[in-house]
Amino acid sequence: MDRPPLNEEEREARQQLAYLLRLVLSGYCSYLEAAPQVVYLRSRVGGVADFDDDFRAFVGINSETDHLPTWATRHLWAEHAIKALEPEIARLEARAADLARGSCEALLIRFAETNA
Repeated sequence: MDRPPLNEEEREARQQLAYLLRLVLSGYCSYLEAAPQVVYLRSRVGGVADFDDDFRAFVGINSETDHLPTWATRHLWAEHAIKALEPEIARLEARAADLARGSCEALLIRFAETNA
């Protein structure tokens, strides 16, 4: 079954996703910070199966790390609490990079502007 052409919302979501993935792969955005945004955009890019393997990596990262402060919420946390979490954050970021680097590259190929 052929998929209908992308609508404007899907096209914009694909552009946002590609931009975010480029930031992650270049090291400007962490996998932990990107995961919730990738999961959010998954439902907006159109044409993605529920259990897409490339997105599944980010769903897992998001699920494992949703208890951690993000850069946007760190100012709401006590400094000692953030310091106590730093080793866990570093460990999970390294694990996320190992787990999702290939998925990040594959998603970028699939959703880059030239393919949108």
